[in-house]
Amino acid sequence: MAVSWVQRAWTSPTLTTWGSFAARSLNLVLVLPLALVRLSAPEIQIWQVVLVIGSLVLFLDLGLSPTFTRMFARSVSKVEGTDRAAGTDFVKVEEIWQTMFFLYRWAAAAGCLLLFALGTPALWKAIHALDDAAIGWYALAVVGLTSPLSLLGLGYGAYLQGLNHVALGRRWEALASLGATLTSLAVLAAGAGALAMVIANQFWVVLAVVRNRMLARQVEGGRARGFAQPRLVQSTWMEAWPAVWRSGLGVLLTTGFIQATGLIYAQVGNAAQVASYMVALRYLTAVSQFSQAPFYSKLPTLARLQAAGAISELVALARRGMRLSHGTYAVGMVALAFALPPLLNKLDSEVPFVPAPVWWLLAFGTFFERFGAMHIQLFSTTNRILWHIVSGISGTIMITVTFLLLRPFGVYAFPIGILSGYIGFYAWFSARLSYREFHIRPLPFEAASSLPAFGFLCAGAVVHALI
Repeated sequence: MAVSWVQRAWTSPTLTTWGSFAARSLNLVLVLPLALVRLSAPEIQIWQVVLVIGSLVLFLDLGLSPTFTRMFARSVSKVEGTDRAAGTDFVKVEEIWQTMFFLYRWAAAAGCLLLFALGTPALWKAIHALDDAAIGWYALAVVGLTSPLSLLGLGYGAYLQGLNHVALGRRWEALASLGATLTSLAVLAAGAGALAMVIANQFWVVLAVVRNRMLARQVEGGRARGFAQPRLVQSTWMEAWPAVWRSGLGVLLTTGFIQATGLIYAQVGNAAQVASYMVALRYLTAVSQFSQAPFYSKLPTLARLQAAGAISELVALARRGMRLSHGTYAVGMVALAFALPPLLNKLDSEVPFVPAPVWWLLAFGTFFERFGAMHIQLFSTTNRILWHIVSGISGTIMITVTFLLLRPFGVYAFPIGILSGYIGFYAWFSARLSYREFHIRPLPFEAASSLPAFGFLCAGAVVHALI
């Protein structure tokens, strides 16, 4: 029985995704608290800002990864069956592969130029707060030369996920995350500073690309090793383009803006305040990503169920995934709200925890982002992409509110703007799309998926305020 459970966990997309995120979260549980003690506020600011700049290159993905994942998944025509390969159109798969990597190579080259162009003004103030400004410029150079390679890693990941090798990729991600955590701990133990931390992080970024490439060339009998060189297959590109630009624009206007808030704040806040806000964003992002596993690991299956017309199974699977996802998020955010402030005080860090109202505004804003994102992902299994409308309008609300409130309210403008965009349009409009498409009754569906977690989050905020 125990062996059977272990075997199931080893091959489960959800459990292995959770394992990967849990291993990645060790960086925040072990490394970040130690760094807050060992590094000065200006060094923490540089470290976090440089990593955010490096992550911005992923927005050049412009919706390519989820679009090509769905296209790979839809090439596997059988939902169930003993001979899955017999139901896979590998001619189509090869054309998707060729087009995808043709685009990613150009995106990586553009990303390298973009990081240096955007990173220089974004880091200017923070670098000059350091005792040795050269450290900041070297850190930017390391990130600018290595982070664009992660776009290629997204391509290999899309291939693995679309062809339902999610568990394999996640197992290796978990091991790599453990390695990254141990490396960072060793760097801090040796007394090294922000530059060494950036180098340690980027080493594992590059290694992740190499790892995904090796895995992609091994699965499906090693078929990818025989694929022709990347080229733009016109028919594949014409099929992908409508989804790519719509989803890409949507991600850029919402998630991209949220990540950029730290860079904006770095231009007006002092080092300790900026570091505090960016640390909060790191923890919030980690919980959000961890909570995605129960739903996002099911996306290839949901796409195949939709293609097969198995709508009742699709709705039931989506409801279970959303319930686990929302519950994981709510528990994580409440736990951090109670645990982080005393931990930072005990560590005597130069970087305090963000004010409690900022944390809870961010928590509720991201809850509604998760709510809307899962519904729009569910609707997108139809391959009709409306992210440009959903995120375009909500992103406009978010940006407008933030800049109107930035001068009078300071750091509070960011979470208020984020919450305004998500609750003002993104969440309810995305939900309406999936309700109508799959004939879902909203109240019974949400009573079994999102409402219990929302109630727990509200209760946590009230108790936290009272004590």
